[in-house]
Amino acid sequence: MNNEFNYAGPTALYASITGSPLWGLKVEEVVLARQHSGWRLNFGERVQTPYGLGPQVFHFTVPGNGREVIWIPSYGGILGEDFDSVLTPGRRLFWILWKAGVKVLLIGGTGGTNDWRDPSAEKAIRPGDVMLPWSFIRQQPMLGVLPGTGIGGLLPNLPRLADPFCVGLSDWLADRLESIGFFRRVHRTSDVHVILKSPLGEGSFESAAETLQDRVLARLMSDEGGIPVVYEHGDCISPLMCRHLGIHQAYYHIAANWAEGHPAAEGVLTEKLDALYVDDLPHRMLDFENAVLQSVQIPIDCTCLSLLKKRPDVYMKAMTSV
Repeated sequence: MNNEFNYAGPTALYASITGSPLWGLKVEEVVLARQHSGWRLNFGERVQTPYGLGPQVFHFTVPGNGREVIWIPSYGGILGEDFDSVLTPGRRLFWILWKAGVKVLLIGGTGGTNDWRDPSAEKAIRPGDVMLPWSFIRQQPMLGVLPGTGIGGLLPNLPRLADPFCVGLSDWLADRLESIGFFRRVHRTSDVHVILKSPLGEGSFESAAETLQDRVLARLMSDEGGIPVVYEHGDCISPLMCRHLGIHQAYYHIAANWAEGHPAAEGVLTEKLDALYVDDLPHRMLDFENAVLQSVQIPIDCTCLSLLKKRPDVYMKAMTSV
């Protein structure tokens, strides 16, 4: 049924759904800033989906190379609706990305760093750093199916998640993050295995007990694997669904603060965070994202497509037919 649903939105190979690094700017301010930089706005409406009315979808033509780019604000979140990436809002978002033909998806996130290493150490992940995540841990079911489309699940294709974030874009993105000169340190996957721990969705920070548990576990994992492992609490927008759709996920994660209960945490957290989100990040990260979206290419030296494995047809014939 959903395969027959008419898509009335724009198409583009490149898109961003970045949220928290841009939260200090209203949606219309982001659009105006891009227009002032020479980006031509072609479309800017909410798009209907089989799962209900979706988020705003903005379609631009960028100057110079004429590339077409899509921006969906704040991970597809809609004011007044609870954002649950497993249920309706996530389905709307990824149905739009699928129908739009997106192949490279830029996502920026923020969260509290929970590095177990000495906070004063040069290689420790501190607030003000940015990292390229290595993997993730699910605390709740992650969107992996678009109901009614035949996309998702274990059949007909099995999504392996050895490299959930595009390895062909990770170092490329790290080079560009270093070039803007804003972050104290850019942490690459070759230096530290950052594991994103997706929030449970109750609208709160992690507890002190969770912070302690994750530091202890990460230290044990580091001893086992020979490379530092660090848990980071924050956004993790379905690498699984991207794998199903053949989308290369270019993910960067900013350490905005120490995790709740971390020994290095000090003072009242919210005032510092608000200053970071409102004053420090948005214009810098918008300029950064504009430059990335204008120049990034669809990678050919990654595992994103090869890790989606077609399964034998007999598996589907072993089930009740419709």
